[in-house]
Amino acid sequence: MIHLRAQNWSSLGDDTFWCWAEREFPAAVRADRRPVGETDHVLHYGLLGAPLVRPDRSIALLWEQHTEMRREVGALCGKSWDVEIQRMHAAAFRCARRTVASPVLIDDFRHHGPVDVLPIGVDTDLWRPADSDAERAEIRDRLGIPKDVRVGFWGGHRHPMKGMDLLVRYAREHPNVWWAVVLKRARDQRSGELRGIKGVTVAEVSQPEIAALMKASDFALFTSRLRPYCMLEWEAMAANLPVVNIGHPDREFTPSDHPRHGWWVTLTCYRGPRGTGG
Repeated sequence: MIHLRAQNWSSLGDDTFWCWAEREFPAAVRADRRPVGETDHVLHYGLLGAPLVRPDRSIALLWEQHTEMRREVGALCGKSWDVEIQRMHAAAFRCARRTVASPVLIDDFRHHGPVDVLPIGVDTDLWRPADSDAERAEIRDRLGIPKDVRVGFWGGHRHPMKGMDLLVRYAREHPNVWWAVVLKRARDQRSGELRGIKGVTVAEVSQPEIAALMKASDFALFTSRLRPYCMLEWEAMAANLPVVNIGHPDREFTPSDHPRHGWWVTLTCYRGPRGTGG
């Protein structure tokens, strides 16, 4: 059995961790904690800190980019970030295995032992280009997007690492672009920061809705101040959107042959009805 110990259960479809977990373990069920057997594995979300149960069978998912954020936008991070970084290091120290989602983060934890990169991957059945100009025109018509305008796609939230301010600046410098903006949280839509940007802004929408907006767009604007690509950016590339990057100038790009490799292949042999989350 695989046990998933995570910080919370999000209702937002675009949360990187839960998108990955639901895709990798589609038959998982929410359950109370159960005893960890001798052949079981525990996927332990790093922000929880050191595992209390069977660290010898635990795999640390050190996916949050707190260490990278501290480096790149440290002045904008509060003291709580240091506490969460300490928790991640505690998990990295105690767990039998350590995983990160980007090669950029390996050096942050390698002094605790070997670190594996576990790429997030993208569902290419969902994230793909429009099949034809007719499909693209139909999507634009359905979403109320003008047919003869240049459409830019942007997704994120108000945290400074996401670069919403860079989006606003770029939009003002390119007034002819019509924008499809996807926000993670509805409250960000009420902030007023995007007032004056021409286009449609949606929040807390489903993955298929985001994929449709990408199909209707002409390019994606990347504004992240961090080096690793975020999941939405990988999805935009899978949709074959041209990219304009005005964020970190040295973005990491290390695609893998497959999101499951090495020991992870053995572990995911247990995927299916026996997988549990709790």
